[in-house]
Amino acid sequence: MRELRNMMAVSVILFIGVLLTASGSAQNHPVVKHIPADHYETREIVINPVETGEHVRNREETIRIYAASKRQTKTMRVQTGRRQPAKKEQQQPSETFNKKGTVNKVATKSKKESKPAATGDAPSKPQAPAAPPGTPAPKPAQPPVAETRLSGRTGQILTVVASGSRAHIEFWEKKGQSWVRSLSTDGHVGTNGIGPTREGMSRTPYGAYPLGFAFGTENPGTSLPFRKITPQSWWVEDSKDPQYNTWQEGAHFHAPSEHLADYPLQYRYAVVINYNTARKPFAGSGFFVHVDNGRPTAGCVSLPEGEMKKLLQILHPGAYIINVNGEEEIRRF
Repeated sequence: MRELRNMMAVSVILFIGVLLTASGSAQNHPVVKHIPADHYETREIVINPVETGEHVRNREETIRIYAASKRQTKTMRVQTGRRQPAKKEQQQPSETFNKKGTVNKVATKSKKESKPAATGDAPSKPQAPAAPPGTPAPKPAQPPVAETRLSGRTGQILTVVASGSRAHIEFWEKKGQSWVRSLSTDGHVGTNGIGPTREGMSRTPYGAYPLGFAFGTENPGTSLPFRKITPQSWWVEDSKDPQYNTWQEGAHFHAPSEHLADYPLQYRYAVVINYNTARKPFAGSGFFVHVDNGRPTAGCVSLPEGEMKKLLQILHPGAYIINVNGEEEIRRF
């Protein structure tokens, strides 16, 4: 029995020697593994092959805890006042060791991509709610003549807006509560434009005046009182004549009186501008609206023949003319 115990002791001693020899060899040649701890750094973990399984499990747990603590936090970029989503992270494999000392690759879940921020133009303004049924439509914008004092006294206004000796001419009529343009054309005024005037100045009188009777070589069908020109028809413009600034029939009147029959083109269709009805000498006389001959006038307003004929056909007694140098001036009257 004693010899058996001695043999077992010698075997144990030999086994321990073998183990110690292997251990020394392993310590001289350690195994090095690279394990990504997170997305940005790599750590070297040295594991001795003689470590027990419990030691390996402890190392694996330590590695996982370290990697989790170093994970990148969610980031957001800010650009031009709007939030931008962080870039989607790709899955990165992590490495652990099993009991046999080999590497296990485990795919880690990528972080959830943040919801995309709103992009594009700013949201459009909400539209105004539709008007309920039965709501009257808004009134259209009215022309300057609607804002004049004259609009309360007459339903017809001829506007003449000059630029030098040229002019833009429009005829407005009141229809119900609105003013409607019935005629629009270009023509001429006096050689010296529109402004304060007197006899012989070749300037169209500035301001608002009633339109008087119509006259011409033929009646186009006007509702105004009409006088037809004869060989004896004159407009007296001699300031010394008691009949100054009136229509007269006669053989002769002193200059600068006007023999109407000498102007068959201009006076084919015409209407009197009631200026200086008090017949103050030298204040000015003989101002009409008549047919245009393509040149400036001596103080009258002229427009193309077709438009002049139409004007006489739609004019009614009580109409006014407004002579100005800018459209904004119409409101003054």
